[in-house]
Amino acid sequence: MQDHEGYLWFGTQNGLNRYDGYSFKIYNNILNTNDKFNSYNITSIAQDFNGKIWIGTASNGISVFDTKRNKFYVLDLDEEAAKSISFILPNNANGVWVATEGAGLKEYSLDYDLINSYKSKNGDINALSSNRISTLFQDKQGNLWIGTKDVGLNFLNRATKKISRIKLLNNNTSA
Repeated sequence: MQDHEGYLWFGTQNGLNRYDGYSFKIYNNILNTNDKFNSYNITSIAQDFNGKIWIGTASNGISVFDTKRNKFYVLDLDEEAAKSISFILPNNANGVWVATEGAGLKEYSLDYDLINSYKSKNGDINALSSNRISTLFQDKQGNLWIGTKDVGLNFLNRATKKISRIKLLNNNTSA
């Protein structure tokens, strides 16, 4: 990911790396400081509208790097399943969408407060089709398209906060 200042950020299994065009600065579990940083198995990186870097991991949740203070913060996630992050996307309303591997979709404020949580519910066609989310896309109207790992595509209407499941036609024909 390229941040607002032009730095390139890379997440790896061994930490967070920032490239300035000449050299790398590596951030990993920092010893002897008060900073908390879950640096291993980074799966997603995004920068919010305040310039903070949100870092999702495969099993340790989310860390946020405040580039102005050069300090890391760890979000206190509401459940164990929410600690496996697949995708982070800043939204158009000064917040951040967080897709998880088993706890559905979360929306956080830029102050790290949980605003909304969307999950799959058995028998509820107005809920997510799956809690295993793989990707997110926000359109120009602020609506969110949610791709799942196992049960297709969902659509979140930003104005109504209602979820719709998108039925995809199978165009495969057999001879």
